[in-house]
Amino acid sequence: LKTRWWANVRANLDYDTMALMKRAGCRLLIVGIEAGRQEILDNARKGITIEHSVKFMENARKLAVPVRACFVVGQPGETPETMRAALDFALRLNPDTAQFFPMIVYPGTEAYVWAKSNGWLVTEDYSRWLAPDGSHNSVIRTDALSPEQVMDFVRYATKKFYLRPR
Repeated sequence: LKTRWWANVRANLDYDTMALMKRAGCRLLIVGIEAGRQEILDNARKGITIEHSVKFMENARKLAVPVRACFVVGQPGETPETMRAALDFALRLNPDTAQFFPMIVYPGTEAYVWAKSNGWLVTEDYSRWLAPDGSHNSVIRTDALSPEQVMDFVRYATKKFYLRPR
């Protein structure tokens, strides 16, 4: 039986459970931090707080468990300023690795209904939901952000996170 050595978790994972996971062999936590502002987390109904993310990182450091933090941009209420807040939060939290993704609005999800009902879905041609290199692509145009702005930010944030002096 092949076992996984990593786990996808929520930012509100408690210390005791994290410690049990480490003892059971977990060697990497992949966590959805999602955003750098509470209003974006609330708009997207994530059920977590900024404080959960801070505490999560403190606990992971105490236990010496590496963390890959995932951030999603282009969520309800997102602006260039809130996207920058996500990057600033990532830099402040300083996880071992970070990923920045555009919000993907899969059919059948609340996010899809939100985008479609506001007239923000750019296409329903699913072949355009991925970039030519196979990475995610933004297919939402809101009043505050174009798909190009979101994708430019994803690339910028990734470079800024990994090319900073440390």
